[in-house]
Amino acid sequence: MALLQNGLEGTIYRYFILPKHTLTFIGFDWLQPLPGKWMYAFNAIMALFAFGIAVGYKYRVSVAAFTVMWTAEYLMQKSWYNNHYYLVILLCIFLFIVPANKYASIDSRKNPSISQNTMPYWSRDVSIFVTAKAGINAHEQRLIVDPNVDLAKAGYNYFGHDKWVILYDDSQLFN
Repeated sequence: MALLQNGLEGTIYRYFILPKHTLTFIGFDWLQPLPGKWMYAFNAIMALFAFGIAVGYKYRVSVAAFTVMWTAEYLMQKSWYNNHYYLVILLCIFLFIVPANKYASIDSRKNPSISQNTMPYWSRDVSIFVTAKAGINAHEQRLIVDPNVDLAKAGYNYFGHDKWVILYDDSQLFN
């Protein structure tokens, strides 16, 4: 859905086709957006691999190709940075490792010998860890310590330290 939304909202044009110069990540200067309309084709192919992941068709190939293409697009233009895009890369690596194509997938219908309606404990534990790690990192970023602000009047919590903890409110950024 995000790939379709990027095409419809003009994100691909605005960040990859229109700019004359790109801001790449250090060491990835060689990785540049494709010229002209080829970025749309790149994203269309990536969307096909995403569909392959969703329905479980050639699952490992689809995940590997999608991960490489998503990572390439992520590294092509630093000005398009979003920490959730980095999370997608981590989740794709996770999807490549776990046997997510064993049930209710085209692969399991074509090859019933791989079909299985249970999952190993390690894949459950890894999914819990990845989800918790992402949530913890996101919430850590929202904690800002500022001892110079009198928050008692504002009703914020005091944790018994010599500093107040302020929950960061991003709605202030766009006003």
